[in-house]
Amino acid sequence: MLPVLAAGTTYKTCGCRTPEGRLLGRKCPKLRRKSGSWSPTHGTWYYQYELPPRPDGTRRNPIRRGGNLL
Repeated sequence: MLPVLAAGTTYKTCGCRTPEGRLLGRKCPKLRRKSGSWSPTHGTWYYQYELPPRPDGTRRNPIRRGGNLL
């Protein structure tokens, strides 16, 4: 039996808020340029790993890391 590998993803988010105070996160329009590419000056990068299930078959919580690393 082959081992199940973890699946991962990367995403960009920011701390901008709506006028009502809700966090925009990944939906912020400033994260992308008009051309569709990522803005180099707005937001921070994060990554998430989806871990394989536990031996009993239950789902594990994903690992999320990111932020300003400089």
